[in-house]
Amino acid sequence: MKKIIAYLLMALPFLVAACTHEEKDLFDESSAIRMEKALGESRRILSGAANGWLMEYYPSNSQAYGGYNIIVSFTTDGQVTVSSESFPSKEQVTSTYSLKQSAGRVLSFDTYNEVMHYYSDPWNPDGIGSIGKGMEGDLEFNIMSATADSVILQGVKTGNRIVMVPMQGDWSEYLTSVQELDSISTYMLLDLLVGTEKIRGVTNYHLITFKYNDEDIKVPYILTPTGYKLYEPLTIAGKTITGFTYDAPTMTFTELTDAAITMVPVFPPNDIFVAGNWFLKVSDSGSWSQTQFNKGKAGSEAEGEEVQIAYFGYGSWLSDTYPASSYGFGFISGSYAGVVGFTAETIGDDKVKLAYNSGRSAGNGTWYYTNADYDEFIKPFIGTFTVSTDDVMNPTYMLLTDDNNPDNWMKLSKSIITYPFN
Repeated sequence: MKKIIAYLLMALPFLVAACTHEEKDLFDESSAIRMEKALGESRRILSGAANGWLMEYYPSNSQAYGGYNIIVSFTTDGQVTVSSESFPSKEQVTSTYSLKQSAGRVLSFDTYNEVMHYYSDPWNPDGIGSIGKGMEGDLEFNIMSATADSVILQGVKTGNRIVMVPMQGDWSEYLTSVQELDSISTYMLLDLLVGTEKIRGVTNYHLITFKYNDEDIKVPYILTPTGYKLYEPLTIAGKTITGFTYDAPTMTFTELTDAAITMVPVFPPNDIFVAGNWFLKVSDSGSWSQTQFNKGKAGSEAEGEEVQIAYFGYGSWLSDTYPASSYGFGFISGSYAGVVGFTAETIGDDKVKLAYNSGRSAGNGTWYYTNADYDEFIKPFIGTFTVSTDDVMNPTYMLLTDDNNPDNWMKLSKSIITYPFN
C-alpha cells in the first residue's frame, strides 16, 4: 500500500504540470470578495423588511417541543429586536446579530437576548426540557436562501428548517391571537378521524404523537391565528395532512384541504391518564404508598444508586429504542433506566385497572423487578383506581385513588419531577 501511495505522489507533479495549461479563472473576483458581497446582500435583505420577519422556529433536533412564532427585526448596524409567543405579546428585547462565513452564510444571534435564548438556554426558565439541555434550540443558522419574500434558514445545531416571511400587521396583535388560540385549543388527548379510522393522539407542548399500527408517529406543529400548521406534511391512513383550522364552538379541528378529515378532543380522565406520562413525587402520595416506594428506594441504594426519575407511562419517553408497546412504571436509577411493564384497562369515564405485565417491560425493568425490590416499588400501582384531575382540557396532574385502600393514592404530575424522594 505504501508503494502505491509513493508512486502516486511521484506522478502528481507531472499530472499537475500536464493540466496547468488547461486551467481558467471561473470567477473574476476572489472567493473572499464574493462571500463579502453575499453577506452584504443578506444584511440588506434582513434589514429590508420594514415590519420585520415572522419566524417559524423549531427547537430540538427531533422537534420534540414543536414550533413557536418569533418575530424579529434587523437593522443594518447589527441590532435585532425579538418578540415571541412564549412571552407577553408586547414584550420586545433588543440585542445584536452578526453575519459570517462558515461553509456558507451564517446568521448568529451573538449576544444574550432573553426572548431568543429562552429556546436554547440549558436551564429553561419554565423548566421545559431535560436538566442541563432545556429546549435545545439554535442561535446560529445557515442561510439557505434569502429574498425579499422569504428567508430559509437551517439550524446549525439541530438541522431544523426555519422559515421567515415578512411580518404583516401589528406584532402584539398577532402574538395575542396565537396565544389566545393556544389557550382554547390545547388538549392533551385528541382523536384524528380519517375515513372510518379513529387514531389516538397525545399532545406535549406543540407536538402530537399519534399511535398508529403499533408505532408512535410524532407530528410537530406551530400555531397560527386560525389553527395548526404542521412542520411537514403527515401521511397517515392513506391521506396527507398539512394542518388544521380550529372551530372553538364545536372544539373541532378540520384539515386545511380536506374537510372530511377532522380531529376532536377526548376528555375522560382515565383515558387521559392512560395516554400520557405522569411523574411521581413521593411526598404527594398516601402513607401506605410511601412505605412501598421507600422499599424501592432501598433497592436502588443497595446498588449504590439514587432514584432520579419515577413515572407511569410509556417507555418511549426514556428511550426511542424501547418498543412502542412498553408501558408501565418507568425509572432512572443511577445511570440505569427501564420500564416495569403494566397493562391498563379503562372502566367507564373515571376508573382504571392496572396490572403487572412483564411483556410490556423494557430496558432494565425486569432486572430491577427481580433483583432490586422493584416488585415492592410497583405495588401501589396494582389495582383498580378512581382517576381525577384539575382540568380535563389541560391537566397538570392525575390523582389515582385505590378503590380498596384509601391509604394508597398518588398525585402524579404532568411536569417532569426529578429526584422524587427529595
